[in-house]
Amino acid sequence: MKKIIKPVCLFLGLLFLLVSFAGCPKTPNTEDETILLSDISDYVIVYPKNASSDLIATIGTLTAKLRELYGVVLYVKDDFVVESVESTKPRDREILVGATNRQESTSFLSSLRANDYGWKLDGGKLVIAGLTEETVMTAIDGFVSKVFAEKRETVFYSEKNHSYLFTDQYPLSRIQLGGKDISEYRIVYSSKPGNAEIAAADLVRRAIADECGVLLPIVRDNVAAQAGEILVGKTNRESVTVSETGKYALGTLGNGNVYLAGESATGVYYAARELAAQIRGMTSESLTVNAAKQFIPDEEITLMSWNLCHQHTFDEERLSAFVSNIKAQAPDVVFMQEADLTEAERSRILSGLSGYENAVSMKKGDPSGYYDVLNKEMYYNSNVLTLVWSDYFWLSDTPDEPSTFPYASEGYRDSGCACFERKTDGKRFIVVDFHPEWTTTAEMREHGLDGKDMRAKQYAVVSERIAKYKSENPGIPVFLGGDFNALRSGSSEAMFKAIQADGFYYAEEAAFEAFPGQTHPSSGTVIDYIFCDNRSVWFTYYEAVQLGNYMKAKENPGRNPADHNPVVAKFIFS
Repeated sequence: MKKIIKPVCLFLGLLFLLVSFAGCPKTPNTEDETILLSDISDYVIVYPKNASSDLIATIGTLTAKLRELYGVVLYVKDDFVVESVESTKPRDREILVGATNRQESTSFLSSLRANDYGWKLDGGKLVIAGLTEETVMTAIDGFVSKVFAEKRETVFYSEKNHSYLFTDQYPLSRIQLGGKDISEYRIVYSSKPGNAEIAAADLVRRAIADECGVLLPIVRDNVAAQAGEILVGKTNRESVTVSETGKYALGTLGNGNVYLAGESATGVYYAARELAAQIRGMTSESLTVNAAKQFIPDEEITLMSWNLCHQHTFDEERLSAFVSNIKAQAPDVVFMQEADLTEAERSRILSGLSGYENAVSMKKGDPSGYYDVLNKEMYYNSNVLTLVWSDYFWLSDTPDEPSTFPYASEGYRDSGCACFERKTDGKRFIVVDFHPEWTTTAEMREHGLDGKDMRAKQYAVVSERIAKYKSENPGIPVFLGGDFNALRSGSSEAMFKAIQADGFYYAEEAAFEAFPGQTHPSSGTVIDYIFCDNRSVWFTYYEAVQLGNYMKAKENPGRNPADHNPVVAKFIFS
């Protein structure tokens, strides 16, 4: 009897369900939040008030696409809120980019790990975010390519169809340090950190994030101490100092805190490199920081730029002064401007610099006077580096043929460039020697030009050549240096704007230790620079070497054999 009743009951139940569905409206299992195209113009884009210029620029790709597809121009603002100012208060309709102070951003980010990112609609607010600016910018690019793949007629965004979350894979599910989960730690540096401390903190943070997905907070030492801190450099916490020249140290204190110390700023960074290596080499979830106190490996590469001043004779006394000053700085590459050297004078300098060789072959010819006056010199330490290739071109409309821009003040200007490879590890870099226009002539004014215009035109030639080098040598850092004949500080020069647009940053501002000063003593100004276009290197040291005023003729021979001070920058591959 039971075998008959069971199918009958099942049939009646199914019949009841069919009747119920036939008589009632169908309700979807999940609610699909949407942003209608008709409502998108009501939205405002909000980003964190401490956002970098790079993030803000990437947000520009989002607004540009909105304008292109839908003709909508959205207001963009930071998340700063003043309760008494209505325009700063959160709105119901916002596109939240990154770690804003809105609850919807916090909720979305709470479930992410270091390299994760994505976007979702939360109560009418669209969140596009990741834990780092890098992942946020990746999320924006992904949103533009996926959500804006095609123009839609009514629904701009559907949570059901367009939400996305990228979750990365990590070697370890967790890291334990000193009996605590690594998420209970934070990284601490001084209230006024230098570039080395900032770089060291970021290096350790990234190593931990890549291994287990935990992104540690970085704070200054003016916040209250807590259990579980990784101390970077000199802080107001209990720490360790390294007093021996050229050394660094790391280890664990009695309270469980980890310390990174160095005799110099570069030493602190090397301590961080050692800790990062230990983290990346973990084979279990338990991290024991192995104490280390070592000499800094001799990995720095030194660049030196110097305008030699061609207006005066390179007699033996002057040549000897150049040699002694170059030897004092021991550059791996020294590149010079206004090097009006004969073959004999070049040989004299190279003979005094043991192990150095000439990197760039000069293109001489008619009119030889122009070539001799403005040619470049670039020497390299052949014990450390191998010359891969070199180039030489003219700052003109025909870079590969001798010529000059019309109305330039001194005729034929040039640029010498070379690619080097370090013998110990095969790492390469490119050096470009640049020396543009220095003045505005009456002829320039007659044609509506000035020195700034000419410098911009001349850099455009260099920029094009650098783009060629980078396409042929992907990933290799490019260093741009020389006498730029212009003040960078507070400048609105198109030349410097173009240099920045090409991704170059200034060695002095990025260096772990910097000793700036005038580079043109007679005017007391800074017009000589070294830049780099690649964040795969760190400048450890920068100095405008103060040799004093150039003493002409025999008044004080050898005090400074040039009318410029040399510029020196040391770097390591990160």
